[in-house]
Amino acid sequence: RSLLVLVDVGQVSVPRTIVSLAANANNFPDLVGVSMDISLLRAATWRHAYGVRVGLLLPSVPAANWFSDAPGAKPPVYTDVDLVGLDIAFEYAYRRKVIGPLGFMMRGGLGIAVALGSVRRVETLPGCTPAQAATCPHWRKAGAQPNALPSPIWPALHATGGLFIELGGRFGAHVEAGLRDAPYVGVGISLRP
Repeated sequence: RSLLVLVDVGQVSVPRTIVSLAANANNFPDLVGVSMDISLLRAATWRHAYGVRVGLLLPSVPAANWFSDAPGAKPPVYTDVDLVGLDIAFEYAYRRKVIGPLGFMMRGGLGIAVALGSVRRVETLPGCTPAQAATCPHWRKAGAQPNALPSPIWPALHATGGLFIELGGRFGAHVEAGLRDAPYVGVGISLRP
């Protein structure tokens, strides 16, 4: 059983403070998404495994006006996030049984992430009052700004910890939390073919 296969699904969320600093806005939808990963790891020992992880990130961010309610702030900007993230990384997993089939695990990985798609931003129509900032209309085509995504390639970082349970000789389940390019919580299954 030298191969360990981990299949994970979870939720990723970008902290609002980071987005507020980068976007000069403090009113915007939550930046969350669903992540799905598969890791193919070669077990060096029962506790240590190394290999590759391939992941997919599907953001779920509604299009909306992003704006700041600070005095003298710029007018709202209609923002439409249309992205899919794909990453591939080297992965390391450490698993240790504690009591019977129950144990803890730690995982770490480093690679590259590619953002496929764009973040479209369009100026809102003139005359929008601060009270209307969330709902004021935007131009249809005029007023479009360049893709707000600074780069399509980013580092992919994975650092999680959690618990697992063996469900027989080959199967298991786990729950993890930590970092998967952004704060992450998820569940998964493991298989030793």
